[in-house]
Amino acid sequence: MTPRETHSPPVNGVVGQPQPAAVSRDLTDDRVVAPAPVTTPGAPPGRLTVTTESALEPAAALASAVVVLAGVWLVLAPHALGYAGAGSGFDGFWNDVVVGIAVALIALARVIGRTPMLSAANVVPGIWLIVMPFVLSYGGGTLGTRATWNDIILGIIVIVFSLASLGLGSARRAR
Repeated sequence: MTPRETHSPPVNGVVGQPQPAAVSRDLTDDRVVAPAPVTTPGAPPGRLTVTTESALEPAAALASAVVVLAGVWLVLAPHALGYAGAGSGFDGFWNDVVVGIAVALIALARVIGRTPMLSAANVVPGIWLIVMPFVLSYGGGTLGTRATWNDIILGIIVIVFSLASLGLGSARRAR
């Protein structure tokens, strides 16, 4: 065997035949030579461009960041808009807190995990935010109206930006 031959297990029981390997080893020293990085097709000669397929499209990341902020606002809104202590029977507070935490965590996981389908999962709480004031009967009055409009507007924001993040992430995958 020469010092530059590659080592791999025998194929079909043939021993002594050098087989192609993903990583070659120089037997004269202990260095391991890794495969060359993937380059971008059409790059100018002499210029190495490494592609990163796992990078999240900046626009998709921005859309998901808006959804994270919407989730954080949902958690803070009952206190900021004054309907946190609206009395018994008013479930807008707890629904905003629980849905806000869920929306923020799903959107954050979307950014970290680079999984476009997590954006689709956030559409469901967005729809729930729109119908929640009517299902739970937030009622009239100033506090009920504040909570109702807050949830409807944030539901629309969550749906629109989640779908934008989904579309931008899916478009990146299709390229």
